[in-house]
Parts: sequence; C-alpha cells; structure tokens
Amino acid sequence: MCYNPLMRRFNIFIAALALLLCGCGANTNGDPPIPSDEYAEHVDLGHGTPKKGVCVSRYDDNSDMGAANLNSLGVSWYYNWGAEKPTDKIDAEYVPMIWGAGSVNENTLSGLREGVKNGTYAHLLTFNEPDAATPGISSGVSVEKALELWPQLEALNVPLSSPAPTYYGTGWLDAFMEGALDRGYRVDFIALHCYQDFSDPEAPEKLRQELTEIYLKYDLPIWITEFAAIDITVWGGGKNPACTEEAALSYTQKVTDMLENLGFVERYAWFIDNTGSPAEKRADEAEYTYLFGDDDALTKTGEIYRAQRSRIPLCFTDPAVASGQVGRDYIFRLGAAGGRGKYAFSADESTLPKGLAIGRSGEICGRPEEAGYFLLRVYVKDEDGQTTLRDFPLLIDPAH
Repeated sequence: MCYNPLMRRFNIFIAALALLLCGCGANTNGDPPIPSDEYAEHVDLGHGTPKKGVCVSRYDDNSDMGAANLNSLGVSWYYNWGAEKPTDKIDAEYVPMIWGAGSVNENTLSGLREGVKNGTYAHLLTFNEPDAATPGISSGVSVEKALELWPQLEALNVPLSSPAPTYYGTGWLDAFMEGALDRGYRVDFIALHCYQDFSDPEAPEKLRQELTEIYLKYDLPIWITEFAAIDITVWGGGKNPACTEEAALSYTQKVTDMLENLGFVERYAWFIDNTGSPAEKRADEAEYTYLFGDDDALTKTGEIYRAQRSRIPLCFTDPAVASGQVGRDYIFRLGAAGGRGKYAFSADESTLPKGLAIGRSGEICGRPEEAGYFLLRVYVKDEDGQTTLRDFPLLIDPAH
C-alpha cells in the first residue's frame, strides 16, 4: 500500500532543506524548458490492496454462514473492534483494533506482536470513539492518555491508524494529532467515522469536501472505518421520514462511487450488524445498512455494495518537490503509483509561480519569474477516473 507518514510541517522542512542543497545551476539562456504533455506511465504498487471492506459487530462465533456471506461481498478487509482474528474462514485481511486504554496490556500486545511477526496482522486500528464514553460503544480515552500509551503501539512496528472519534468536528482528533506531531510520534493513516443524513442528495459531495480538507490538513491517507445509511435523527430522539429505502439505496451507490474515486481514501468499511448474526439486528433506524436479510440473501443495499468494484488507491510517490531560483531553468518530475492505467497530472494554475507549468506527464518545468514560498496544488488521475491531490511546498529563491 502507499503510505506517506510525512505531515505538512515535515514536508515544508524538506522543501526548505532542498533550497539550501540545490545548486540551481541550470541554464539561464535560450528558451525555458517546456513540460511534456504525454501521459505518465502506470506504476504498480505490487501488493496494493483494494479499498472495500466491512466492520462486523461481534463476529466471534466462527460462523460458516457469516464467513460465506462476507466472502460473497468481494471485500478485501474487515474488522470487529477486537484485537484477535476471529476466524480463518474469511478470505480477507483481518485488521485488529486497540479499542480502548484497557486494551493496552501485555496480554493483548503480545498477541499483536506475534500476529505482526507471523504476517497475520498488517495494520492496526486504535481507540474507538475516544471522545465519548458510551459503555460498550465508545472508549472514552482522553487525548493525554492516548498520547501516553502511544509509544507502546508504535513499538508493534505495524502501520497505525489515528484514533477514530465519533465524528471529526469534536476537536479530539485535531488535539491528538497536534500532540503526536509535537512528540514526534508516528501516525500512518487517519481513521474516521462518517455518518450523514443519507436523505440529503448533497451528502456524498459534502463528505468529499470534508475528506479532502482533512487529507490536505494532515497529508495522510484516510480510512473510513464506519459509514452507513443510518437515520442519524433517531440519535437525538427523532425520526426523519425522508430516510426511505429509495434514499438509502441512492446514497449507498453515490457515496461508494465517490470513495472509490478519491485516491487518498485507501480503505472504507460499511457498518453492518447482521452478517453471521441476524439476531443482533438493531432498531429499524439501521435497517438499510444490513447487507443480508434473515434468510441470508443479499438485501438491495447488499447487492449495491457487492457490485461496487474496489480499486487500488492512487497516490503520489514524492514527499516534496525541489526548490528553484528566479531566472534559472526548473525541471522536476512528479510520480504516482496505484490505480489503473496511465496517469494524467494537472495543477491549480493559481498556485504555480509565474514562469512554471505542469504537463500531463507530471513534469513541472519552466523558468521562475518570481521568488517566494508557494503551495503548489497538484492533481493526478488514472484511467478509471480515480483522482488524488496534494499540496507541495515550493520555494523559489531570488536571483543572485
């Protein structure tokens, strides 16, 4: 998979260092270099994992039917809020979780260490809904406590998610990430819970905008570890009559299409309570999240989810771009990996310093005409339409 553990401040440091080290001795005469407009060649991630997954409540009965149901969905990963793989019958990666502060104990950690060592576990999710303390649902871990325990999780030497708050806007995640950055702690990807009013036809676009803002803020891949078509009005004691089956099915199709098209969303997991455990169904506010009915047949939601073709995430391969100097030729070629087929690069022209241009090949070329610090916003798209973006700090030194 394509991980970029460098956050924005570190990228700026790298760019500044490049400014000091770059000789910038390129040509100053004749015409400036022009970027190639050819499509960039595809780079295979090798072991890239498609995005689609599920989170399965209390899947601990080693159910043959539950495993068969999950396998029929074509998911590449799943989890159940636990730290121990529940079965070998599911043909997908199991991702363990450190659910709360109490899970950070030697018994749990030793099991995780062994699982990492023998290749059973390749990622670790951390602290479920730490910003709330609903018994059995939310872990209620303070930012200070999570930071205190974090070195023990880092020592497992496996990619770590951020804790996943009830929703992003509580401020818990921002406080944790600031503390982790200040302490030099490693966080490899952002985990989020994303529940919306699925009757709102603009909900998928609103989610896309929020995810983009979060990604650009932390410069880390995103895993959506919970989302579904749930009537969230009931959590406040009400009921939304617009949350119909028709709205739920439309939302399921649109939001999964959107997530597949966002390259920086590395994985997502639909929330279901009934795979392998139909008796565990919740109240009817969650009925449209069920992927299987009582007869273990796919629901209409399940048919949409199973049909969703999961893609390999698309990402940039460069942590930073080289610095430049006014009046001297500049050439830097960006790279990408993942996705499918050839790549096409582009940029927000308003973020490019005067004198520079970018071609579909990923070449940034020209002769800078202005000095300063620029935050260059670059996009790359694959042949399926999957797109990702990134802000690259670019320093242009004055002419000497």
